[in-house]
Amino acid sequence: MPNIKFSYLYRDADNYKNFGYVVFDNPTNMELAEVVHHLKSNLIDGCWFYAKRMEIA
Repeated sequence: MPNIKFSYLYRDADNYKNFGYVVFDNPTNMELAEVVHHLKSNLIDGCWFYAKRMEIA
């Protein structure tokens, strides 16, 4: 799997919604299940994140 596409929905306090995505390189060809595990383990309650605090390891 050469690239990973992360799709998300941004919603603010006024319920303004904006869909977006980020495409990450996957030079080690990490399996999708492993990517999902790493991603979920770094999310707040398994589904939330602060966009300005995201770090790419």
